[in-house]
Amino acid sequence: MRTYLRPIAALLAAVLLTACGDSGGALGNRAATVDGSDISRELLERIVTSQLSGEGAPTGDELAAATGEVQRNVLSTLISIEIVEGLAEEEGIELSEEDLDTAYEEQVELYEEQAEMSGQDPDFEVFLDSIGLTEEEYRDLIVADVARREALTALYAEEISDDDVQALYEETAEPQIDSRHILVETEDEAQDAIDRIEGGEDFADVAADVSTDGSAQDGGNLGVAPASRYVPEFADAISSGEVGELLGPVQTDFGFHVIEVLDVQDPPSFEATEEQLRAQLEQQNEQNPELLARYEEAFAAADVSVAAGLGEWDSEQGRVIDPDAAVGEGGEPPLPGEDGTDQVPAEDGSGQAPAEDGETADQ
Repeated sequence: MRTYLRPIAALLAAVLLTACGDSGGALGNRAATVDGSDISRELLERIVTSQLSGEGAPTGDELAAATGEVQRNVLSTLISIEIVEGLAEEEGIELSEEDLDTAYEEQVELYEEQAEMSGQDPDFEVFLDSIGLTEEEYRDLIVADVARREALTALYAEEISDDDVQALYEETAEPQIDSRHILVETEDEAQDAIDRIEGGEDFADVAADVSTDGSAQDGGNLGVAPASRYVPEFADAISSGEVGELLGPVQTDFGFHVIEVLDVQDPPSFEATEEQLRAQLEQQNEQNPELLARYEEAFAAADVSVAAGLGEWDSEQGRVIDPDAAVGEGGEPPLPGEDGTDQVPAEDGSGQAPAEDGETADQ
């Protein structure tokens, strides 16, 4: 949650009003219209003000540039909420007031639990103030949008049976391997490390001395993980290696490894992973081709008008863009995506491989 101070809000409001243009334009006090439904400037400005206000917020030219970007992101989200609402209506999905109240209460409880665990302020009113929404707006916009998307997913989802979950477990269950390694640039360096260890030096001491990997100061320990978490050459080595056996040199894109398997544990039980596996199958349902096609059709068919000065609606990207920006610019789409920062996927797609320093991606 943002802990910014508020004095900059007044300045930001002035910037917003300037960026939005005068209220006498074609859309008046509306930031956009979507199939006849209005999105107010006041709502947009209030959310953007909350997003950018406080200590550490940009100022001057940086403030103006940041304001435009945040405006487009927020407006893109508000427009997408309206489009999804229309799509849900077309599919016969209706949310009762009771449904929304229940979903809102669940989100408040979840937020309070997570905030306490992370040391944040668990007061949901403080959170609402930080994002510029009232309780009613959060319920009718954010909560309702989540509920509609969940209902659309369920409508197009393939039924997930217990057999499906069991089959996924049998397909993906892997032994958990505790390993450590030394990473160097050349095969000769790797062989030198092997010779030192076989000559009586401690593996951890050699790792600390020569390994270029971030785990070097921890004796080269990579922790416990399935083999699929690593690149294929590394995975093959630890899968076939015996506990205590010195493996290498093993070449990967990162360099040459000297590896030791410390322990091999049985896969987690089905009972321990059933919930996670079911969630994985549910997530796959969200990528149902028919559902994605319906979203694409809805966004392409929506009649969207954006007020002058706020950008232009791009139905293919599903967002408001800066018409003056170079191709490829214009910010991130409003809907969340996967975070693949500095991670190299395993070649078979079954997991994540070591990052460039040789560690597993989740370390």
